[in-house]
Amino acid sequence: MSENTAWFEEKEPYRWANVSPDSTYIAFARNYNLYYMDLENYRKAQKDENDSTIVEYQLTTAGVPYYSFGGGYTPEPNDSKKKIAEESKKRRSVWGAWSPDAKKFALER
Repeated sequence: MSENTAWFEEKEPYRWANVSPDSTYIAFARNYNLYYMDLENYRKAQKDENDSTIVEYQLTTAGVPYYSFGGGYTPEPNDSKKKIAEESKKRRSVWGAWSPDAKKFALER
């Protein structure tokens, strides 16, 4: 009996990635707002998170510090504007749930 090593080849999902049940969409937060990307772009992000060809879709525009749609960056009192801007651009996790058919996504803000 041989050992099945196929699962070793798959990369672990990023902590910021909330993957739909059918793996077609990935939800995440950035700059305090809710975004999503498709599987093809997520695979690009797995290879290089800073790939300029990654296409992301913004779903909300009302996110602000201390009232975000996901795990936003909380600035410290002595953080520079540059650090705050850099940290806000990073993808962050979203605490939400996908419907079983992956057609809907729900979260509580």
